[in-house]
Amino acid sequence: MFDFLNKFFPGRSHSKSATLSSQSVKGSEHANAQLNKDSEVKQKQEQQERDRQIWKQKLDAAIHNEAMVIEMLLACDFADGRLYAAQHVHSKQGLEQIRNVFKKSDKRVNKLAGSRLEEMHQFELNANAVQGCLEQASHLLSLDYLLPNHLIQLDTQREAIALFPDHSLQQFQQLRVQLEQRMSEQVQLQRRLLNLINDACKEINDDLVQAQTLLKVWQQEFQHCITHPLAESLPKHTVQEAELALQRYQAQLIGAVKLAENVDTGSVVVKHESESVEALVDIKPGSEAVAEFSSAQTPSDKVKHRSSNVVSMTAAQFNDALDGLERALLDGSFQQAKAFEKQLRDIDVAAAPQFLGRQQKDRLLQARKQFNHLLSWAKWSGDASREELVNTAEGLANLKLDPKDIVDTVTALRGQWKQMEATSGGAAKEMWLRFDAACSAAYAPAAEHFQQQAELRKTNVAKAEQKLSEMQTSVETLLQADKNWKTIGTTIQQVQQDWKRVGAVDRKEKTRLDQQFAELLGRLTSIFDAEQKQTVLQRRDLILQVTRLDANARNAADQVRTLQTQWQSSASHISLERKQEQELWLEFRAACDAVFESRKQLALNADQERQQHLQLKQAVCEKLEQFIATDIAAFNQFRRQIQTEWQAIGAVPRQEENALNRRYEQGIERLQKTLHELQLKAKQVRVEEILTLLSLVHQAEAMAGEHVIDQAKWSSLVQEWDTLSIPKSKAGRSLKQRWEQLSQLFAENDVALEVNRTLNGKALEVDHMILSLEILMQLESPVTLAQQRRQTQLEILQKSLKQGKDQEQVATLLVRLLSVPVAFNAERQTRIKTIIQHAADSILVA
Repeated sequence: MFDFLNKFFPGRSHSKSATLSSQSVKGSEHANAQLNKDSEVKQKQEQQERDRQIWKQKLDAAIHNEAMVIEMLLACDFADGRLYAAQHVHSKQGLEQIRNVFKKSDKRVNKLAGSRLEEMHQFELNANAVQGCLEQASHLLSLDYLLPNHLIQLDTQREAIALFPDHSLQQFQQLRVQLEQRMSEQVQLQRRLLNLINDACKEINDDLVQAQTLLKVWQQEFQHCITHPLAESLPKHTVQEAELALQRYQAQLIGAVKLAENVDTGSVVVKHESESVEALVDIKPGSEAVAEFSSAQTPSDKVKHRSSNVVSMTAAQFNDALDGLERALLDGSFQQAKAFEKQLRDIDVAAAPQFLGRQQKDRLLQARKQFNHLLSWAKWSGDASREELVNTAEGLANLKLDPKDIVDTVTALRGQWKQMEATSGGAAKEMWLRFDAACSAAYAPAAEHFQQQAELRKTNVAKAEQKLSEMQTSVETLLQADKNWKTIGTTIQQVQQDWKRVGAVDRKEKTRLDQQFAELLGRLTSIFDAEQKQTVLQRRDLILQVTRLDANARNAADQVRTLQTQWQSSASHISLERKQEQELWLEFRAACDAVFESRKQLALNADQERQQHLQLKQAVCEKLEQFIATDIAAFNQFRRQIQTEWQAIGAVPRQEENALNRRYEQGIERLQKTLHELQLKAKQVRVEEILTLLSLVHQAEAMAGEHVIDQAKWSSLVQEWDTLSIPKSKAGRSLKQRWEQLSQLFAENDVALEVNRTLNGKALEVDHMILSLEILMQLESPVTLAQQRRQTQLEILQKSLKQGKDQEQVATLLVRLLSVPVAFNAERQTRIKTIIQHAADSILVA
């Protein structure tokens, strides 16, 4: 950069050459060192690649020894080798080991080990599920009875297993078939028992022998059902119902046999059947029923008394009462049967009224026998039930029950006792005393608890009054101080919670205390509720303001943030009910989200519009870059068109804007440069035309100054003049005027003297104009004219101070210079040519 200084400091050239030579030596040494280094690196890489191939061969040889593979994996120093070795590790322990070692150092090995461990875990879970399913099926098969829910749960467990092995699936299907068969056998057994119940509930026909045979068959069927291996699957209530149905049928059969004995006491066959029926089933109530029926015969005086009362009952009433008794006996309803039997109790069959026929008498006798049998059963079951109630009551004392459970249990036991008195008659006094003592002993802990509760309620009254006193002080303090609504809301909640913790009090005290508490709390809640309502109105107004915002506005986002700040300020000022707070907040947030979503959509549309503008501007740039023309007018028109199109297109994406503007500016610069070049060429052509015209004028003036005019030469000049286009500027008009004057002079015969006088007379004026133009245009003048140049320069300076506008002086002098004919020599012609070339703009002005 500063090499030009060497000519001022000659001694430095040698040092510079020495420096350059030393730098070249150092550069060659550095290049050699770099080559050696690259060679060493390449050799090292080749050696490393050979070592890795040897390591891989060793790993392939030890592929069946997982311990050695893991050891080589841990010692490996390149990632691809570790991954290759990890692919040959399959044991769970080995995978866990390499995962723990490479958890943070090698992600690929860690991911491979983790995926394989996860596959193993899933396989183990599936295998455990399969085993559990098989064990569940085997367990269900070992149960005494199956339920439909068992099979449903088993099938659900089976469906949850994604992959069921074939051998296990076959085993499961075998177990499932056995369970299905087991369930089918249970259903058939229950159906047999239900059919037995339906058959036993039928009426006994007149053939007592057949009825006896059916009873034997049904008893055998019942024994078969309850002794069956699957008897545990039978519902207990169904078994009890079947047993009760057989007993009822047996009682009906005994009643029918006794009725036949009373009708025909001499019939040995009926007596034999009765004895057979009594011996058929060993049931105590049956024998008691026979004894009660035999003892039911009354003396003759009683018969007469009953027969005298029958006259008051009509036939319709008798039939209704008898039908009702039979229906009650058939349903086993002792209470209804007892009511109907009471209506028919005074009727004596031996001294029956006239409307009582033989069939009705038989029905009445049979109904009385069945009722006596049912009565004996009721007494027997009542005693057993009372004994069970007494045992239950006595066992309550050993149970640790809640007081409420004790009260409910004792109340239920006493209720059942009263119900048995209505259905089964009164109980023995000793049993009643035992029951009452047991109930009292069981109730004692509850009574003690209730006593403690009563004392606790009295204590709670004092606590409540103290709370009310503290609350009154707190309320007065809050009302007198500045309103802090957050504190007031917190106090209201805290007071309500504290009041709930006071505990239970007596009912009469609770009413008074609750009223005082409500009055104190109302003093706070009244003003707090009013403030909450005002806050709700304010927040709804904020929501309305957000909904009315114009999302297209530039400051819409700032307005939303301002409203959000106001919302937060309101929320910190006072709290509303949780539900109401949530509802208002959701509305407000939805309104804000709608504004932001609308702005987002507007931004998206703007982005799409900017993308379209980008494409349009890119097309303008491409058009600008591809434009080619040689006409200046076409260039100017295209430039104006391009600028109009560019300005009409809107904004583009910001990240593309700078690059696109640079591209457009570069295109405009290229276009301007090309246009400038064309303008320069066109200007140069015009200058050349002016110079050519001036040269022709000079030649013609020189020819006119000669005594003998060469017509051929003049004709040649005229032809050349006619071929040229004369500019429409002042310079062109001046040259044309000079040519026309010359043409007029050439038309005369003797023009030499006049032309010479004119050419020589204007020489000083032309030289002065040339010198002035050189001064104004800052061009050099001949050395011989230095004195004259300084004088002229002073004159021009003084004139400029008065008038100014040097550029106008240049244009005026140029036009004047071209319009004045003068004799030209070589020096003058050269100086004029130089001036014209430098003052092309002034010459070309129209």
